[in-house]
Amino acid sequence: KNALIIFADIEDLEDTDEGEELKTAAKRLGAIFFKGDVTSVKLYRGNGNLRKIYFISENEQTNLVQALDFIERAREDSRVNNARTQLFVFARSDESEVLLNSADKGRLKVRRINRKRNMIWDTLRTHSVFDDAYDDNGVKVMNIAIAGFGSYSLELVKALCWMGQMPGYKLVIHVFDKERRCKTTIEGECPEIIKYNGVRMEGCPYYEIHFHDSVDVLGGEFNEKLKAAGRITTFFATLGTDELNIECAMRARRILGVSAQENGWDVPPIFAVVYSDVLNDTVEKYGLKSFNGNSYGITLIGDVKTRFSIEVIEQKPLEQLAYKCHRAWGKNKENLDKFKKYEYFRRASLAQALHARFAQEAAKKLGVSDESYNFGDAEHKRWMAYMRTEGYVYGKVKDDVAKTHPSLVPTKELSEAEFEKDFIVIRSRK
Repeated sequence: KNALIIFADIEDLEDTDEGEELKTAAKRLGAIFFKGDVTSVKLYRGNGNLRKIYFISENEQTNLVQALDFIERAREDSRVNNARTQLFVFARSDESEVLLNSADKGRLKVRRINRKRNMIWDTLRTHSVFDDAYDDNGVKVMNIAIAGFGSYSLELVKALCWMGQMPGYKLVIHVFDKERRCKTTIEGECPEIIKYNGVRMEGCPYYEIHFHDSVDVLGGEFNEKLKAAGRITTFFATLGTDELNIECAMRARRILGVSAQENGWDVPPIFAVVYSDVLNDTVEKYGLKSFNGNSYGITLIGDVKTRFSIEVIEQKPLEQLAYKCHRAWGKNKENLDKFKKYEYFRRASLAQALHARFAQEAAKKLGVSDESYNFGDAEHKRWMAYMRTEGYVYGKVKDDVAKTHPSLVPTKELSEAEFEKDFIVIRSRK
């Protein structure tokens, strides 16, 4: 309502059937097409109402350059240099984060959108991997399989490492891929995730990641490897195309269905990354069923409507809780400004908030308070796992460029002041 919608950089849509369909749909919205640099026009002059601008081109470099140009221009105009002007920049490179952090953004609200991370975090927000865990001598085991390794599965592995740090639970991840790249890719980006994989140390996070390289997920070897992985509690298909993901998910359903019958297990939930709106709409309406009407139990994630929805892009409820967590560290202006200005603090608090929701639910199931459930080193373990996924390693000095942190040590080696910080986070959830 009362929105001016502008599509820029539309040259790629020329002379294609898809382009014509998109332009027809855009015209129904009353949208404007703009060829060239949209920041060259002073579109931001208005009556002071909320204005949101999404730099959402497929070319991330274009998004970044235009956003930085807009920030520079907007900072000189008091009518736009305020928090009611909100910029959402679609870019996932380290370069984009550093440049947006470095820019003087004035009073603008600027958010960098890593759409693949957002989609994975939203999936974990809406589906509890804890609910599907099975009991093994008093320990709840989350045994999660991921077929295919790429940018989505990398974000999934990283998120699971810190999300899965919950008292009374054990996290096991199996990654299947045709290439021999899974372990080395994670090791390059997050060295301590691999260094401490499967290593038990008191007061430190524990997780097991098993890499099954050179496995064709549509070949016979995958059948045997998946069976050998034991009782799978959640399965994700994150291959390169919609067709491969659906085919892989159906193959996994057959294999896991046989294992369930043989062992008396439940068939685990299965997720497949599928972009097509047509496929998603059809499955949502009718489901994926056999000729006898039996459901495959496969959930499709990643469709365009969801990935680019306001809920997934802006993460408002989660950010509100994240801000509450961040404020617990200190309500002075300097600390509050860090959340607004720097993605590092915002992302860390979003992870805290996402984990907090399930920590509270787990505590309720045990009939204990949230604080007592997380008593001791539980929150520290989660934080350590999160920092490892951010690429941080232990160092005597806190250095955000070298990515070293002196608190990446077992709980018993923390000072009393540092240990108290973990309880600050827990109390902020009230």
